[in-house]
Amino acid sequence: MKRARSLAAVVAVCALASGVGAGTAVAARTPTGVSAASSGKCGYSGSHPTLSYAPSTYKAAVKHAQCLLLNYHRNAWQGGLSSDGYFGNLTLSAVKQFQSHCGLAKDGIIGPNTWKALHPDTSWC
Repeated sequence: MKRARSLAAVVAVCALASGVGAGTAVAARTPTGVSAASSGKCGYSGSHPTLSYAPSTYKAAVKHAQCLLLNYHRNAWQGGLSSDGYFGNLTLSAVKQFQSHCGLAKDGIIGPNTWKALHPDTSWC
């Protein structure tokens, strides 16, 4: 029984540390003018299309993926990625490193499996 409680406490701490369940509590503490990437919230209401390298095309879904990479998976990539909405070289590198970290096909394409791994509520990674 004591071991089960300890395990439950560890799971709860890990969930909080990864951002699961942070939602509005994080937003309420975020000072005005702080970006979504630094606040821990990646607001987005659009679809999750398959995304790939397209450095001259802005997409809100790319910005969302970049935000998720910046907030929830900092240890999966290295480099100066920003949440700008353009799928250029830095985003391609970050996606490939993230995919490798999570045991996904390292193709640099954000498809259904990569989306699932990026989202903290559905991620196994």
